Amino acid sequence: RPLKEDGLVREILPYSGELTPERLEETALRFPAIFVYVAGMQNEVRNLVDRREWEIVVFVGALSLRGKNAAAAYEVIEAVRERLHRQVLFEGASPLFVISEQVFGVSSQGTALIRAVYRFKSC
Repeated sequence: RPLKEDGLVREILPYSGELTPERLEETALRFPAIFVYVAGMQNEVRNLVDRREWEIVVFVGALSLRGKNAAAAYEVIEAVRERLHRQVLFEGASPLFVISEQVFGVSSQGTALIRAVYRFKSC
């Protein structure tokens, strides 16, 4: 189910800035925000088969780690995990697995950033 249906995400836009809690506060982003990028891909050749291991990193930015009035970073990262963990992104790929989740930083104003790393393999 798309995150927009839960009301956690209003729009999807590109962002090319630096990801730190302080820099996020300076942007015109609406919170909560989700940033996704492919962090790397390793290729392994066995006989005539190429196997690739992919790493996807998800950052969640929110006005707080735990909040009462707005969606907090923990709430959003849980929703992301429910939608990504063990999902197959395309034919020939293994399920996507969450490898780690950690608080990446909290600014002096309380803006929180959580980082989650996912991996999957394809051939």
